[in-house]
Amino acid sequence: MHLLRGCDPIQILRREIVKCYVIHERIKKKDKKLKSSALCILSITIASLSCTIPGPIQSPVIDTYYVKGSFSEVWPAIVATASEMSLPIESIKKEKGLVTTKFLHFLEKVHAEKTIDKIAYKPHVVLGKWSKGRYKLRISARPVSDNLTSVTIYAHIEAFETRETKRWHICKSSGTLEDAFIRSVKSIIGDTSLDK
Repeated sequence: MHLLRGCDPIQILRREIVKCYVIHERIKKKDKKLKSSALCILSITIASLSCTIPGPIQSPVIDTYYVKGSFSEVWPAIVATASEMSLPIESIKKEKGLVTTKFLHFLEKVHAEKTIDKIAYKPHVVLGKWSKGRYKLRISARPVSDNLTSVTIYAHIEAFETRETKRWHICKSSGTLEDAFIRSVKSIIGDTSLDK
């Protein structure tokens, strides 16, 4: 299990137990055991809520679509769509049928969380505040037949949480980016089918 940097739950729990013991010893002198126990429970609860413990890393969503058209028709549409969407291109390898992009950042501050929610599922962070996001795409095209090409799209999406963890978190794609990309490719080559 991957634990957040600086947010090891065992270490936090140990620190909180030591704090509880110190508080208990101070209060014990005044013989207020009930108040001491309540403070310890409150302290441990706050510590456990202030940190996220991610579960197993989910496998990425990789969508494969089938476009009615030859590879020589679909490939220029893929490159044109990447340009239309203002995606910063990292590499274009026609011989491998592969386009990869660099991160495209969106720094909407107040509206960042809504934008992230439109394209991905954020990890659970108690009291989390999401201030910015970024994504990059990996698009792979392969000919299936003379008139059919498969297009596989992988969207790597991250969101920055500013309150509790202060770091980037990988988000699971909702498929919105991938669907928008393939719709554009299909419209360029005149494929009106809506299926994958």
